[in-house]
Amino acid sequence: ADQLVAAWVARHDLADIEARFAATGVAGTAVRSADEIVGDAHIAARGAILKLKSTSGRDFLAPAAVPKLTRTPAEAAAGAPRLGEHTELVRADIERIASRRRPDVKHDDQAGAGPLGGVRVLDLSQWLAGPAAATLLGDFGAEVIMIELPATGPAASDGPGSRGPGVPVTNRNKKSVTLDVRSPRGREVFLELARSSDVIVENFRPGTLERWNLGPEMLRRVNPRLVLLRSSGFGQSGPFTARAAFNPVGLAFGGMTYLNGWPDRPPVRDGVTAGDYSTALFNVLGVVAALLRRDLDGEGQIVDTAMYECALRLTGDTLAVRSALGIRRERAGGAWPVYPSSLTVEAR
Repeated sequence: ADQLVAAWVARHDLADIEARFAATGVAGTAVRSADEIVGDAHIAARGAILKLKSTSGRDFLAPAAVPKLTRTPAEAAAGAPRLGEHTELVRADIERIASRRRPDVKHDDQAGAGPLGGVRVLDLSQWLAGPAAATLLGDFGAEVIMIELPATGPAASDGPGSRGPGVPVTNRNKKSVTLDVRSPRGREVFLELARSSDVIVENFRPGTLERWNLGPEMLRRVNPRLVLLRSSGFGQSGPFTARAAFNPVGLAFGGMTYLNGWPDRPPVRDGVTAGDYSTALFNVLGVVAALLRRDLDGEGQIVDTAMYECALRLTGDTLAVRSALGIRRERAGGAWPVYPSSLTVEAR
């Protein structure tokens, strides 16, 4: 099958292939270099790149903050400080910083429950960045309830609700409820659970919850304190929102795949699920930030995480050196002249 696909791709133009993939729902994308990332319409629409200025006054580009929070987004990026730039300001403000109000932490009921004890998470997500994020929350004390859709295929590893070999790795510290939220009764039960929960995790293709009448407006009506994590390949806005994606697609669109391999060969895949697990970490960051904000004003919000933006953030200074120095990073078998060499060699 791989040979058939490779032969077909070799006979078609790249733009035509991407258009066909998008039209038919195939999870695939072109491998993008730094130049292609900077010029991409979807990335511009999402505001995934920001402009910064160095301490010497040089303009350059960098990945924007991930994820996006609907009510309290990340602050506008400021340039990195000069050495000791704020020393006197901080010294003068130490008294105010020390007197800042701190939360009232209870030591009795939640003792030993973990730092997220008392937080309830409904995990409606499928493989992998969503479930992995919910697991990390569960690792630190949150009560995580998996809402598993009934299996749709003949084998245990087929379709939604599947229970393949990755389940025990990805879903530790969780409870499981089989519930078809697409049915009237299942939806009613789910909303009842949502009333007494803090977080909902989902990573369906954007628009799926809305089709089930479980979109943000409905969930907010049921529980305005809910934090809704929406983790997808391309995010909840922009022209590519509806495109299918999974780990290799996010890495390719976000610029990581372009750099992986050797200069005389096509780029290679990462070989691990770096896109999914890095996205899971950004997911957790967004959820915890939204919960902290909710503790201040009592309102939940949406956390919008795009996998390609997480991958782009992991490319480090790729955009900066391209925009400020005119250097485009290419595949170099792991070498990068800006940093000292770090070799892997075989010992006897």
